[in-house]
Amino acid sequence: MLRILGMAPHFQLELTRRGRMDHLTVRVEARTDCPPERRDPAAAELVSTVKDPETLERSHGKLQRLIDRR
Repeated sequence: MLRILGMAPHFQLELTRRGRMDHLTVRVEARTDCPPERRDPAAAELVSTVKDPETLERSHGKLQRLIDRR
């Protein structure tokens, strides 16, 4: 997320249940100095990065900022 120009390090994960399926929503803030015309391209880049396998760094620490509403 921090590799994408315009993204802030602030994020929140929300886990809900839709019927029998779990659903994860990821909320990410733009940097305060990110111009409005750069936000949509940054969001699209983030979406493509999340969907690409093996692109996320692995961590041995605990998961941060997870809201479990199941």
